[in-house]
Amino acid sequence: MHHHQSNDDNGDGDRNNERVAIFATTYRNKKTFTLFENELEKRNIVCVYHSIESLPNIFPCYFNQPRMDIRFCTMRMKKSANDV
Repeated sequence: MHHHQSNDDNGDGDRNNERVAIFATTYRNKKTFTLFENELEKRNIVCVYHSIESLPNIFPCYFNQPRMDIRFCTMRMKKSANDV
């Protein structure tokens, strides 16, 4: 699985006005999360992870799910075989 860590605000989403999906996922089980990432790869979806340290707490549910278990990412379709 090709995924990248991004620390900038623009991420990977500003490539020629392509469509980008924004996801917040929960990381609870390594096996399940790896399966998720492998399925993205099979479907030629590039996933870029972003730091959530600077994002404000919006929902009052962090007592149920620790913030460190959240993976914030943008996803887009690969344009070519060399695209990562």
